[in-house]
Amino acid sequence: MWSAPIIPKENAPVPLTFHSAAVYNDYMIIAFGRITIVLDHVAINNNVYLFDTNNYIWVTGMGQPSNTTQITTIAPVTTIATIQTATVTPVNTTTPAPVT
Repeated sequence: MWSAPIIPKENAPVPLTFHSAAVYNDYMIIAFGRITIVLDHVAINNNVYLFDTNNYIWVTGMGQPSNTTQITTIAPVTTIATIQTATVTPVNTTTPAPVT
């Protein structure tokens, strides 16, 4: 039978896009990405998050006891970078006259 586990939000990452994810042993690693809850500019997440796939909880390090209920909080997103957009002026290209 299929079921969806209830996953505590404690230590969970903010909603992200363009992030990287990988599975290593019993952990899913989520790294970096664009924070989607910031709408007025591009906010970049510089954090790495760990999800314990055996216990369905977000953790702050590998090898923690599996029965832990008290988890220290992962450092919040402290570095939010704003990506500046540049205006690009097209180069005026003209076709040279044919050589006769």
